[in-house]
Amino acid sequence: LGLADEDQPRLQQALRQGRPLRLMLRQEADTGHALRCLSAELQPVAGDDGVARGHLVVMADCTEQLTHRLRLEALLAALPNGVVVRGAEGRVIECNPAAERQLMLRRAQILGLEPLPPSWHTVYEDLCPMAPEDRPATKALHQGAGLRDLTMGVVGEAGALRWLLVNTEP
Repeated sequence: LGLADEDQPRLQQALRQGRPLRLMLRQEADTGHALRCLSAELQPVAGDDGVARGHLVVMADCTEQLTHRLRLEALLAALPNGVVVRGAEGRVIECNPAAERQLMLRRAQILGLEPLPPSWHTVYEDLCPMAPEDRPATKALHQGAGLRDLTMGVVGEAGALRWLLVNTEP
């Protein structure tokens, strides 16, 4: 099992400063696919004087979770239709490249890590603006039931209009 090159400085700094750290250790096959994955959490152990004397390391096998995540990413990337996944609280936690193209947004914008373009908005079939709380995904979360075959327009930069047929599941 190996530590990624970019994690080496983080590990050294945590050890020097007596700070906690969470890392992923991966063993890869010659093909670059992960064979095994461990998550390691380092917690400093302080002496009576409060100074870190070492670290307690707790490791857990995360191979199954990593394999599942990689399969899901491959599936989402291969789908021709846009998929946006929200957590129970409604925050977007995943999307695929088709969703980026269809929504005319970058992944970071869909995930809420970057602001939406000022001109980007959604509309009803009659071109009236659709409030965020009226969007299909929000309605499905609040109603606790899936919605099918809803038409929604997305207006991107420079006024580009794209019509979407939306299905949702809470």
